[in-house]
Amino acid sequence: MKIHQDIIGRIIKGEATEAEQLAYFEHLENNKEEKEAYIETRNLWVKTSMYDRIDPTEMEKGFNQYWNLINRSGKKVRQLTMTWLQYAAVIAIVITVGGLGGYFLKESISPQLVERIYTGAQKFSAQKGSIAVFELADGSKIWLNSGSELSYYNDPFTNERLADLQGEGYFEVKHDDESPFVVSVGELVIHDLGTTFNIKAYDQDDYIETTLVEGEVMIKDKNKRDLTGLQPLEQAYYDRIKKSLTISKIDPASTLAWKDGKFMFVKIELRKICEELSKWYDVEFVFENSQVGNQQFTIKNVSRSTTIDQLLKMMRISTGLTYTVESTTLGKDKIIIH
Repeated sequence: MKIHQDIIGRIIKGEATEAEQLAYFEHLENNKEEKEAYIETRNLWVKTSMYDRIDPTEMEKGFNQYWNLINRSGKKVRQLTMTWLQYAAVIAIVITVGGLGGYFLKESISPQLVERIYTGAQKFSAQKGSIAVFELADGSKIWLNSGSELSYYNDPFTNERLADLQGEGYFEVKHDDESPFVVSVGELVIHDLGTTFNIKAYDQDDYIETTLVEGEVMIKDKNKRDLTGLQPLEQAYYDRIKKSLTISKIDPASTLAWKDGKFMFVKIELRKICEELSKWYDVEFVFENSQVGNQQFTIKNVSRSTTIDQLLKMMRISTGLTYTVESTTLGKDKIIIH
């Protein structure tokens, strides 16, 4: 069977009407081979749309050349459901003419991200120095910490509720056995099993923390292999460098204080405290003496509305910390710890 270029092309590019989409998806449900080919083709096409600098004319040209190659080949639809590397070998030939080869072959794009863009994700973010709170249509509630971004979307084929998180988020999920809630964070995927949990996964950090407050979660790798489950008040710490995962019991008060607009550090190394402060205040910390960064400090219930100047003065009075602030008109202010 030949793939319907006109309708699939307009669906992928968001030009098809709701009635056309519904009719075509119903058709796919009765044709497994064409459905698989459609998903693979759609994912390839969406990869190119992720890059705003690609000229739309070139994208259209590459897309049409790809379709022409498929139709000339005369192969059955099921033969199109090959691996990504096989696709890459074919697409590289076609797209070279249109100048898009590098974009089709980009390997750092996750399937979850491809799905997100296609299905029309809701995108949420929290600016530096702020906390964003929002409620999804299913009643689930999510908090985002400073500098965090989340995309949320529904997979029409698996009926999963899918989210991509960069930064830190606190989730109160309305559990639904027929519509699992799944959060992707870099190398890990967290599956909700009726849960309230916190995930911390900033790109600049070399770790991912998942803290369970209520219910149960299952942590998997990006290949969907089970790694570990969590029980309430357990935290999974994933070391991105060592590729290791450790589980520990925690006091949720300090881990979740941010959600309530508080800073809470109990016997934490100054270096780690400064890392958290830099995410909120958008400043850079520099240690003249690296040993100072290893010293442990305690800061409890300080409002995040406190300015960085006020907080540093509090730390100087209570701990004897000395510092210098270098303000700049461009870029981040620098705080030098002596």
